[in-house]
Amino acid sequence: MNDATRAGRGGARTLVFAPYLRDAQLQELERRKLSGLDLCGNGVICLPERLLVYRTGNPNRFPDSAPTRFAYRGVTSLVGRVFLCRRSFRTLADIRDAIAERGGRVALSTVSKALKRLESDVIVDRDADGVRLRQPQRLLDQLAESYREPSLTRTVTLRSDCPLNELTGVVKEDGPRLVYSGRSSVGAYAVMGQSDWPVMYTTDVTELLSRWKGRVEETVRFVDVEVRQTDDPNVYFDMRREDTAPYASPVQVYLELMAGDKRDQEVAAQVKQFILKELDSN
Repeated sequence: MNDATRAGRGGARTLVFAPYLRDAQLQELERRKLSGLDLCGNGVICLPERLLVYRTGNPNRFPDSAPTRFAYRGVTSLVGRVFLCRRSFRTLADIRDAIAERGGRVALSTVSKALKRLESDVIVDRDADGVRLRQPQRLLDQLAESYREPSLTRTVTLRSDCPLNELTGVVKEDGPRLVYSGRSSVGAYAVMGQSDWPVMYTTDVTELLSRWKGRVEETVRFVDVEVRQTDDPNVYFDMRREDTAPYASPVQVYLELMAGDKRDQEVAAQVKQFILKELDSN
């Protein structure tokens, strides 16, 4: 957007008026040399080379509704995550379809609510041409801040007489969903030594063990792999395959590492660069 020309002609200037403007939004208005006021007493008045008045810090008297408050968590976060795979979309249906192509499922109403929050946080821009990601790094920060570990319903530890890639190769498309955890997928995107046994997520441990019958046995000693049952859609979204190995998406890897210790977070920085580089190449 050309801020100088968007202000209008004949001396008229643009004033954004909203129930509440966050500090980040006020900073963005100032950067664009635009003015904005809200109903909570926050605002910026910007007349280039003449006047600058900036006021922030008043709390939001109009809190977000529950559906948009959790735009960076749960199934709604798939809307944000798909923008880290592709920067722009023409319609809400395009976003929904791109999520489906990567193994997720969201309703159009969920896409709409999530976009309102992303737009409010100045993470995406929306105009007549569609929706475009503006701040990928900030989106990653918001996802990391809201990240929660997947809820588990069962966990088993197994010993195997065959390589893990042989086990994963047994599970076909008609079987339960199966993917390495983010931490166990680090090697696909960054350099990090692994000291623990690998962890996998699945939608159905019982069915998985049936397909692995004769190849594995449950044990608490000499463990080769740990399998955790979860229906959390985020862990299976945008899975990547290398041979038969089903790796978690780089975003899932990043979020799991950011929830870890200082060493994990240092490796997360490598994964972040991978995400941004891949995004720029798409």
